[in-house]
Amino acid sequence: VSYLEEKQFAAMVVDNQMVGLMLDPTQVTASQGQVHLAGRDWWWKVTPIATTNGLLRAFDVAVASSASDSPIVTVRSYVPNE
Repeated sequence: VSYLEEKQFAAMVVDNQMVGLMLDPTQVTASQGQVHLAGRDWWWKVTPIATTNGLLRAFDVAVASSASDSPIVTVRSYVPNE
């Protein structure tokens, strides 16, 4: 798999995890897991990030090609603080 192809698949995993968190912001907690996409396994991790704004909560979603590798893609997003 080429580098760009790997980044694209990792970005798809990030997008899938973010959709779930944005649909249900109560799930924005430190968590991790594994999914199968494009014929291989991917490891994702959600990390809540402290903000100074009481209206929003930030979180990072990172995806790696193995449990011990550095993330290929990390994306930060925000959800309402409920």
